Amino acid sequence: MSRTLCPTATPRYSTLFETAKPAQPFGFFLLENLLTARAGSMFPTNGAGPDEDVNIYLNHLLGRFLRGECDPAVQFGSGALFNPPAKTATPRQRAEYYRVNADHRLLHLGLFGRGDGLRRRSTLHGLSTAETHSRDMAAGQACYEAAANHWRGRHGSNPALIDLMEKLARNFEDYVHVLGALATRQLGLGAQVTDDDLARLLPPDTTATTRTVTDLLDAPPPPEAVDALLDLWLSHGKNPGPATAARLRDMAKRLGVELKVD
Repeated sequence: MSRTLCPTATPRYSTLFETAKPAQPFGFFLLENLLTARAGSMFPTNGAGPDEDVNIYLNHLLGRFLRGECDPAVQFGSGALFNPPAKTATPRQRAEYYRVNADHRLLHLGLFGRGDGLRRRSTLHGLSTAETHSRDMAAGQACYEAAANHWRGRHGSNPALIDLMEKLARNFEDYVHVLGALATRQLGLGAQVTDDDLARLLPPDTTATTRTVTDLLDAPPPPEAVDALLDLWLSHGKNPGPATAARLRDMAKRLGVELKVD
């Protein structure tokens, strides 16, 4: 009688790329970089009390986002607060509505510095950049608070989930900062190439020297040199001699001036 160590051939996770060697799940990569970013940020793990559960939740959100998953309930701007769920929705459905809108704002504020991925411009109409950012932050925090309130006290609700929503609402700005550290320090989002770095990427300009010499030859002689030529010419007129005439012809030739010297 033979036994198989693995009863199914289906892997328990899917990898981002198919490789010949066993690969870690993509979530492992995200979590490792998230923890590294938090350790070097101004809000490390457990910095304001136990919040390892938030790390796992953020890792889950990042994985869904990078897979291109977007909930159709996400609203533009602060629309989630101005357009509440239908009155026929259950408390659980209402909580989910506010949660997905809060998640969307948390990710986009942290990764991209804007409140949602639905708007064409980063700033809202009639508001400055600072005012738009403040409004987006308030909307995200309020949505997490609303989600926690709709779950709180309901039969069958998960206390751990309520506690998680309260942590995200209470420290919303700090978790935005953590995702910003992840985006810039670990994932390289928003990186810019300086002029010096760009110059190193471009091939050397072999015509630069030729153009410089041509420009110098075509440029008129400086006024100081012309004045010196005129002084020498006047001196030669008063006291002509072979040596002065040779110097005068040489200087005129160098300056590109046609001068008849006797």
